[in-house]
Parts: sequence; C-alpha cells; structure tokens
Amino acid sequence: MKLIYLSVNGKMRLENWNGNKNTIEMPDGVHPLTNDSVWHDAKRRRPPVMILTQGAFPPYGASMAHTDVSNVLYSSEVAEKVFRPQSVSKMWHRQFTAAFRWLVASMMYLFVIALVAWSIWPLIFGGA
Repeated sequence: MKLIYLSVNGKMRLENWNGNKNTIEMPDGVHPLTNDSVWHDAKRRRPPVMILTQGAFPPYGASMAHTDVSNVLYSSEVAEKVFRPQSVSKMWHRQFTAAFRWLVASMMYLFVIALVAWSIWPLIFGGA
C-alpha cells in the first residue's frame, strides 16, 4: 500500500507500507486505519493508496471515521488490558525497512563500485 502524507506547507511524503497495523504514526501524530479510506484503481493493478493530511485525524475519504475510530480505541483498550503492545506502524520502522530494501536492491551496483575502487586505488595513490 502507498501512504501519501500531505503537509500544510505543500510537501508530500510517499511511503510503502504493509497494512498489518491498526494505526499509522506520522509526524503530526497517530492516524487510524479505517475501512473506507483505502483507495484502489478500477482494475486493481496498482497498489492501493491511503492519503493522510497533516492535522486531520482520519485519512482522506473516511466517512465511517466515527465507528472505525471507536473500534481502534476499543482494540487498543483490549490490548492494554491483556498487557500486549499497541498495534502502531512506527515511522522509524518503515524508514528502516525502505533503507534495507534499497540496500538489497542496489547491492550488486555497490559491489561493482567497491571492486573498481579497490582495483584503481593503488594506481591513483602509487601503492607498491
């Protein structure tokens, strides 16, 4: 799923996310994952999109926000009573996952660059 976070100063943050948590942490706080706030294209070929706006609690298009937010609060209360951690998608975890995916995807290029640098290093600096 693609998360689009729109801030009031005109900046947009685009993130990839696996929808396995009840709430999503963004710079302005926690936003609930509601049933009607996920947008799909007509043929469902592209990943779904959820639009979050800075300062607005429910995501864009959430008409059932009252019932969905009460369900999210109820599930967090139940998790608290049974001593389980809250189901929140943290920003740092999503950024760490994105960095790891980038590193895995570009590992071959980084290896080739390191190999070329290792072979050229003695020529440039006169190693003997």
